[in-house]
Amino acid sequence: MLRLFRWKKKLHRDIAVEQFIAHCEREGARLEAWLSSALGSYCDRTAKRLTLSEIQSRPLVSFQGGRLQSNPRTLFAAHCFAIVLSKGLKAMYDAVSLHGQARVIDGMVARLIAEQEVGADHVGHAPIPRPRTGGHILWRPDTLAGGVDSQQLTLVQRYRGLYGRLRSPEDPLSMLCLAFRIVPVGSGVAIRVLEEEPGSRQGDVVYFKTVGYREPEADEVDEWSNLLEILDADQVLEPLPMVVRTAMLAAMDEVDPFWPTFSKTHTLTW
Repeated sequence: MLRLFRWKKKLHRDIAVEQFIAHCEREGARLEAWLSSALGSYCDRTAKRLTLSEIQSRPLVSFQGGRLQSNPRTLFAAHCFAIVLSKGLKAMYDAVSLHGQARVIDGMVARLIAEQEVGADHVGHAPIPRPRTGGHILWRPDTLAGGVDSQQLTLVQRYRGLYGRLRSPEDPLSMLCLAFRIVPVGSGVAIRVLEEEPGSRQGDVVYFKTVGYREPEADEVDEWSNLLEILDADQVLEPLPMVVRTAMLAAMDEVDPFWPTFSKTHTLTW
């Protein structure tokens, strides 16, 4: 007789989050190796382009202990980790069995990642000065860490914006290639032009809306600009040889997002 139901193993939410982050660490390391292999000699053939060793050695600079210092992850490794985390978090919201816990897990993941970078005492604090109106603001842990941005989570949010919308799968690859100048800054990208919304200002808090786009300067195109918009990934990636592009996309597609497999075999407790 066939078993119609399979018992799932119960696992506490805190442990599941720790397992998810550890899984993303491993997948991030695998993705870094795959992308490095795909880039291979391509980055070393032209003097105008960063070599692969230069790409792999660029540091991720974080604010720790009251001063700037290099993060244990390189910038390239941080990109790979952010890509994996972003894909996993999207899959978490898509998993029906986790709908009731997705937002909670999202915040837990953000806090743990920020704590890795700036320490538990510096996560989720409001900046100074506070709004003069006296209103209370609850800052997300991935937004502010003691008034200092978590660089790793800034990258995660960048890639989440690219994965979260119904857009081309080439968009995340475009961001990676632009950040490391694997492709030159050309067509397909723009800088959003903002305008303050009338009546939105309250003390030091103000809201802006996008009113148009302009062509970016070369030094404005990097992973930290929240005004950068990828309008056409095909145009961005056009200088990249198709064999390299296909291999890099395949590597990113192979990333295991964790939660679909987890949901088949586990149920959360808290």
